[in-house]
Amino acid sequence: MSVLIPGRRVASRVIEGQALLLDPQVDELQRLNPVGTFVWQLVTARKHTRADIEALVIEAFDVEADVARADLQEFLGELESRGLIASQG
Repeated sequence: MSVLIPGRRVASRVIEGQALLLDPQVDELQRLNPVGTFVWQLVTARKHTRADIEALVIEAFDVEADVARADLQEFLGELESRGLIASQG
């Protein structure tokens, strides 16, 4: 299975527990909420599949699997469509 990794052009930092993503192509700064920051940190680890991330979100935030799956699919889909994440492997 492929792992999720940050896109080549995205710059990011986690400051005081909040992930900030800069997409230089559109010069836009995106601030992520706590769940988004958690997911982003998993992506930057470059070793987690979508299924891994889903399981870790469910465990960390005590959310129902169906809700986590739907929300995560939407969030990751948005990041992927903007080139902020990619699949490797």
